[in-house]
Amino acid sequence: MIQDFDNRFPARNGCQGYLDDFKMFRNTYIYHYGKWLFISAGAEGDLGVWGLVKQTDSQYHMLVYADWGFHKNNAFGGNILLPKHEIEEWIEQAMQNNRYEKAE
Repeated sequence: MIQDFDNRFPARNGCQGYLDDFKMFRNTYIYHYGKWLFISAGAEGDLGVWGLVKQTDSQYHMLVYADWGFHKNNAFGGNILLPKHEIEEWIEQAMQNNRYEKAE
């Protein structure tokens, strides 16, 4: 079901604001499996965000976004087309900071 969100929902432009919550935290962690990226960031276990991103045709679609904290644990589904250059910068930074894993 989630793997089809990019086909089931029209893509929305993610250039404005969708990645801001990730930017609040340092050292974003990225786990790469096939065409999927699991991106997470947080503050010492107290609060954080994560997203599930699917790469198709050299584009990045965030299909699930979640935020969590002491009194919340939310997940949202949709199809947000993320800026390619920004995600690729995050991947490069995560690699340099040893916060990137890739499974084959």
